[in-house]
Amino acid sequence: MRPVRSEVPPRAAQAGVPRPITDLKTNRTSARRSASPTALAEPTVLLVGSDAGFEPALRVALARHRVYVETTTASAAVETVIVTAPDLVLLANEAAADGGRALLTKLAASPSSSVVPVAILDDNPALDQRLQAFRHGAAAVIPRSASMDAIAEQIARLAREIPERGEALGQVGEATLSEFVNALTSELRSGILSVQPGDASQEPVRLVLGSGRPLAAFIDDFVTRVRRHVVHAEPLKYEFDDRAGGTVKLLDPTELDLNGADTSVKGLRVALADDDSARADSVAQELRSRGATVVVTDLRPSDARFARLRQADPQVLIAGEQHLQGHGYELLRRMRKDTRLRWASLLVVKWEEVWSDTLSVPALGRLQAALRSLAEADTSLVDLAARGEAFDTRLEITGPARLLRSLVTTPKAVRVTIANPRLTASVDLSEGLVVGASAHASHDPSGTYDGALALSGLLVLSSGRVHVEPVQQPAVTNVMSTIDVALNMADTETAPIAPSIPMPHSPSLPPPPQPALPGAAGLPDELSGAEVWAPRASPHAPRGSRRLLGISKPMAAVLVGLACAQGLLLAWFLGSLARRAPASAPPSALSVAAAAPVSPPAASSAAAQLATAAPSAAASKPDAPLAEPPRKAPVGKDESGTVAPTCASLLDPLHLDQGNFPGAAYEQQAAGAKALVQGKVDEAQVAYCKAVRWDAKNPQAHIDLAQLFLIRKDGAAAAEEARAAAALDPSSGRAQSLLGDGLVRIGDHEGAKAAWLLAAGVDPSDAVKFKALLDRNLHEAEASLKKKDVARAERFFRRAIVLEPDSLEASRGLAAVLNQLGDGAAAMRWAQRALTREPRDPDAHVVLGDALLLLGDKPAAEREWREANRLDPSNLLAQNRIRRLRNLH
Repeated sequence: MRPVRSEVPPRAAQAGVPRPITDLKTNRTSARRSASPTALAEPTVLLVGSDAGFEPALRVALARHRVYVETTTASAAVETVIVTAPDLVLLANEAAADGGRALLTKLAASPSSSVVPVAILDDNPALDQRLQAFRHGAAAVIPRSASMDAIAEQIARLAREIPERGEALGQVGEATLSEFVNALTSELRSGILSVQPGDASQEPVRLVLGSGRPLAAFIDDFVTRVRRHVVHAEPLKYEFDDRAGGTVKLLDPTELDLNGADTSVKGLRVALADDDSARADSVAQELRSRGATVVVTDLRPSDARFARLRQADPQVLIAGEQHLQGHGYELLRRMRKDTRLRWASLLVVKWEEVWSDTLSVPALGRLQAALRSLAEADTSLVDLAARGEAFDTRLEITGPARLLRSLVTTPKAVRVTIANPRLTASVDLSEGLVVGASAHASHDPSGTYDGALALSGLLVLSSGRVHVEPVQQPAVTNVMSTIDVALNMADTETAPIAPSIPMPHSPSLPPPPQPALPGAAGLPDELSGAEVWAPRASPHAPRGSRRLLGISKPMAAVLVGLACAQGLLLAWFLGSLARRAPASAPPSALSVAAAAPVSPPAASSAAAQLATAAPSAAASKPDAPLAEPPRKAPVGKDESGTVAPTCASLLDPLHLDQGNFPGAAYEQQAAGAKALVQGKVDEAQVAYCKAVRWDAKNPQAHIDLAQLFLIRKDGAAAAEEARAAAALDPSSGRAQSLLGDGLVRIGDHEGAKAAWLLAAGVDPSDAVKFKALLDRNLHEAEASLKKKDVARAERFFRRAIVLEPDSLEASRGLAAVLNQLGDGAAAMRWAQRALTREPRDPDAHVVLGDALLLLGDKPAAEREWREANRLDPSNLLAQNRIRRLRNLH
């Protein structure tokens, strides 16, 4: 068990800049530096304001939950939070006085401390006090009780639960105001809160919760506007948009002191969202003249513009306060669903204070100061890394991409270790390059991931403790790319773990909330909305939809009974209509006629749908084949000559139901992945074909099927499915990569090259990035070959050949892979191509001999091996093959 910190009285430091833990006046260095990965992942709670009797008892109780306790005083709390990077801050005694308002305000002032969730140990059930605690930053209010074990259990649960909330945020549920406040006390505090009464005709009340402007007036106005709903216990619908990554700030001119402040925005990456193009261009030009990198977007960007916005990895998004009531809010929701854009901080401005027709140039003085404060965490990381000392921080402050972009600029070589309960990742950075990356599942250290695959797992994490230390030599050198190329390559890989926040169906908007199914409230939280595979949108009922409160159990039973009765009456009525219908009427017309007058209330929608489906199913012919949606025949033919079975040939004999069934499609995607792991390729294709048929607008379904066609060596079919996925999601690097993999197998090298460069975000005219991409593909291919992942090695060797047709290593490596796959004819062609580049290469002669042996030409194979041995007398591969061939004779 690691040592525990007692009192931490830190020395004065620059506000908002974390220092190495060795700066603290203690008798030890940070225990996290030498801790094992398992210990590194255990949560830490920082106790503020404890007394001599409470702290020892809580420490013992939390030790049973494997939670470490560190303590500090209220005066030193902010700096200690920045330095120690705890998982949860617990305010007690005097620190919790007045709802912890004073300390919460200080914690929210720094981006480095505002992301750490805060819990208050207090038993004040008053509504006003709970609202006050929430609006000033409390994530939870824990009531005191006589049982220390009960308190410790709640603290341990919060320390592990809050950082990984993920998809539980941003969902819609119903509650009375009192119950609504109960829900808010368990959520994070920065973001945009939308509240709407049960009457859908009323406009929602939308509140921006963040630092920079007093929020009391906003919350009080909210309470005033919905007070009558409290009296009548009317339901409220609420949505809390927060992803625990970006800091939300409201530009308040009265609170910004520009005297002596560093307002430089040089090097900042800023996204500016505005529907006034003239104003946006004017503000952007002024910021660019000051050294900032600015990407301008409208409030409803196209997929291509959104993809460019994603590549920029902005540190701050600037949006107008009025725009957040409409399309600006939808843009923010869309960004919060993206694994990279969700980490951008939000600066909310009143445009009339920054730019107007009466101003010749925008007044950017106050805006610069706000931007600089939101980028303070990135600057702090650079300053700390430049000192050459190890330090700790939190991943929630900047997110993975911003973290790496900041640290890669330091002139010193550093190793970044991120510990999360699901994944532990390590990245080596040096001289402006991502040198190498590795990762392993925290619960299974034997499951390791390298290179871009490790980075892809890191990018989907939403929380974790980060340890940065200087190193002399990198642990691995499997990336060797600039930060842009490395991140783009990671995006083309399927993450080895499910993302904390799943990606939506379309890059345009998140999927609409689905109604809760009967009985969904009884599902355990561990299974509810669980995401197992890579980011694919699923129609599972959101967690927020389980919060259907304000109805007693007897009343619920009455409503269910009424719904059943209504459903039965509706079914009888529709059945009588079906019997009266003429026999010559087509089934489709009968279905439409039966469904048209049906408009059941929400309480009986499920029963009505079942009743509507009954006459339609009875009238349709069960043996009628299901028509495959119109699709173009695959262009070209795979070089192996293989043609995989089509989805139509596999599904038509099954007489599947026709329609859009996203839930069933998601189950088929999971079944296909399981079958693929078991080596059941035919079963996997049937499952993936069903997923595409039942959810044709889901790009991930097409991606899964394209990858399966590549396994079956049908490049034409793979290219067709990848092209469909790219059309649905143009920003998907994975779809573009698979499109290139399919095109190269049918001989379209130019098309494949264009797709791969687009996926990696590399300009063909940029020689440095182009060379780095080529080296990266060769390294990934060789690493996959060593791990016996022959299919992956083949893909990367083909990419390298297309990027550099004269590459000896790529031609020889592809021939070796094709030999392992049993394709001797193709292997012979690529080995001969390698020998045209370098006739005296012994390894190419060995590979050519292997291909000839597969084709049954043993004398020719022996000649090639002997030639390899002549060119290199120490070539053990050639000698072993000659010896084995002699033994066969």
